[in-house]
Amino acid sequence: MTAGSVQIGEQGCGHSSWPVVSGPHRGSVWVDGFAGDGLMVQSAPDFRTWCPGRPARAEAEAEARGHR
Repeated sequence: MTAGSVQIGEQGCGHSSWPVVSGPHRGSVWVDGFAGDGLMVQSAPDFRTWCPGRPARAEAEAEARGHR
């Protein structure tokens, strides 16, 4: 179920976050809850939604350094 994704966060109790980097769900972020409820569910349609503010801050910092 995690093929094409990369684990980037651990929420505890066996739950973790998996952004999808390839395949039909590319760009979405899923939560692996197999340890708790046995499900893997989409938590956000894209990384920007899942992690509000972080990409915008990184873009602003890169632009300030002249890397954009």
